[in-house]
Amino acid sequence: MLYTAELEDIAAEMGINIHMYADDTQLYIHCKPSDTVDAVAMLERCIAVVDNWMAASRLKMNSDKSEVIWVGSRRTVLTHGCPAIRIGNDTISATNKARLLGVDFYRLDV
Repeated sequence: MLYTAELEDIAAEMGINIHMYADDTQLYIHCKPSDTVDAVAMLERCIAVVDNWMAASRLKMNSDKSEVIWVGSRRTVLTHGCPAIRIGNDTISATNKARLLGVDFYRLDV
């Protein structure tokens, strides 16, 4: 835990919430529907900083296992869409299902 404690500081400095368990890290942000573009930009900046920190610590972010899910009311999701997130050179499209600690979460509003 001491080894990854710095990740919490990075996320906090950038205004991003973080949840860590074993080898799983979840970054998330709450926003108003009108702030979706800014929220994506904040997450992408935080992910880039975390990716650089991981590389400096001889770790690698696995974008193949990364997932993006947008949660909101049906109207909000349909009106504002579900933008993708960029991780390095990869684009992670939003999905209707995400896995956290072995549990699948489904967005049923579509």
